Amino acid sequence: MKNGDFRVILSSGEELILNEDEVVKYRLVKGKELSFETLDEVKEKVYLYEAYQKALRYITTYYKCTSEVYDYLIKKNYSKDIASDVCDMLKNNGLLNDDMYLEAYVSKLIGDGNGRLMISYKVKEKKLLGEYVIDEEMYFNTLSKLITSKLKVLKDKKKERLYRYLSSKGYTTDDISRALKGVNLE
Repeated sequence: MKNGDFRVILSSGEELILNEDEVVKYRLVKGKELSFETLDEVKEKVYLYEAYQKALRYITTYYKCTSEVYDYLIKKNYSKDIASDVCDMLKNNGLLNDDMYLEAYVSKLIGDGNGRLMISYKVKEKKLLGEYVIDEEMYFNTLSKLITSKLKVLKDKKKERLYRYLSSKGYTTDDISRALKGVNLE
């Protein structure tokens, strides 16, 4: 057990791990009897604290968005209310910020060679609702690198195959045409 945590054993033999604040709040001392209502409230706080700790461990590997943390907690069999409350707590503590996540995520997607359409799809898939701006210089630099590397391996029907490849990565025909200006496809 960590510092500041207390093991509370109920008369039923059930064990609860509470943090110091909860022990003080409910004035839990050996032999104290609790109403069923209070016991349910204490248990709810225990589950919330436990879920919060799991969420903290989950977001430390790499930055996550709210929907990822929420889905993770639901998969760990926490209720929707607990998952939602934990996400709110993380946001209030500055540990979860979908706007910052969205900005970093879009930059990563561009760097990974995804076009506008794929970026839009993947942002919606993560249930991110904020506005994002695509860094045009980075976007077209990445697109140019993709074109250069793909042209090295294409033997024939270069233009057709290149368009198909870039379209599959989510690039629009306008973006592809713009990037191909001045490129020799012979």
